[in-house]
Amino acid sequence: MKKSLIALAALATVGAAQAQTATVYGRIDQGYRFSEQTTGGGAITETANINGGGWTSSRLGVNLSEDLGGGLRAFATWESNLTVIDTSTSPSATAASSLGTIRQAFAGVQGKFGRLSIGNQYLPEYFQGITHLAGSVNGGLGYAASDLSTTTYSGGMRRGELTQSNNIQYVLPKFGDTTVTVVYGSSSLKSTGSSGGAFTTDTTAKLMGISGNYTAGKLNATLSYSQLDRENLVGTAPSTTVVSAASQCAASNQTSTQLHDGTNPIANAFACVTAATPAADTKQKNITASGIYDFGPAKAFAFYADRELSGTSVVDFTTYNVGVQVPMGKIVPFAMIGEGKQKNSTGAQVSKPEFYQVAATYNVSKRTLAYGYFNKIKDKAITSVTNIVTGE
Repeated sequence: MKKSLIALAALATVGAAQAQTATVYGRIDQGYRFSEQTTGGGAITETANINGGGWTSSRLGVNLSEDLGGGLRAFATWESNLTVIDTSTSPSATAASSLGTIRQAFAGVQGKFGRLSIGNQYLPEYFQGITHLAGSVNGGLGYAASDLSTTTYSGGMRRGELTQSNNIQYVLPKFGDTTVTVVYGSSSLKSTGSSGGAFTTDTTAKLMGISGNYTAGKLNATLSYSQLDRENLVGTAPSTTVVSAASQCAASNQTSTQLHDGTNPIANAFACVTAATPAADTKQKNITASGIYDFGPAKAFAFYADRELSGTSVVDFTTYNVGVQVPMGKIVPFAMIGEGKQKNSTGAQVSKPEFYQVAATYNVSKRTLAYGYFNKIKDKAITSVTNIVTGE
């Protein structure tokens, strides 16, 4: 076995004499949840349990930072999902606490030139789907999405849904009240069979994105665009089978030829050749626009996302929602309402979910938040879900 490697990388380390700051942070979210699901046929399923992630995902992370001098600063972040004890299946469940999938792992440098980072990191539209919603994107809509047994609700109702990836991000120096972020990522995989020869796998993926944030006075608005292209250069190889009749080889990508014994045709024997199948490429485009305006007594929120896909049966998702928060000291009540649409490759609408959420949070202390919310998602084509959640 031999292996060759060419790499350009950023490395951040922490040591007694090197790092100026090393901050450990984390969140644990546990609460009680009641859910009622009603299908189009009238069947009802009710679920009540103690569960995690009702407001935000539990996590554990480390931020590193070092002053390099000359106006430069190196930084790094590692963040992992944190699985805490979950009694969603039974009050006696004893699931062990553990680290889960990596949320972020990146390093970079910043200075007067801007901010450059490389690694597994969130995309700008992810933060739009968190900070520019009046309510809870995680539990309020996330629970309902899982109850409806379809991942398209999360993408169609929450955001453009390219949340994170291995990429390079460059945040340009601030221009007036505007900050621009450029994202690029690329990967490729080529491999042959065990005996070598031609490539049997040849896949390339490219991610490009740009985002602009405008913050001035009471307005905070963001517009972002991202595109992910996956190109599969190797498809299915041609194949040949023997059939007893030409009619058994009638597909549009098949041709039949009667077999011969050298001189005469052989009865009921045809060679059926299936042509090579072109590789399926996919492309995803996302546009996300969102903003907050602070009126003083209340904050208004607006969010819109459009996701277009090729190479899949459902090719277009759009969603919008508007909401309001009314801070009242430590208590912050809020409400939001919205709608999503899904279309297939023919342009026909296959789903139109509608949702709303009302809730309130209470700041127990600087680091502790109590919350409670009620939300409902309804889609006449599928089902409806109602959630009541409280937690801390």
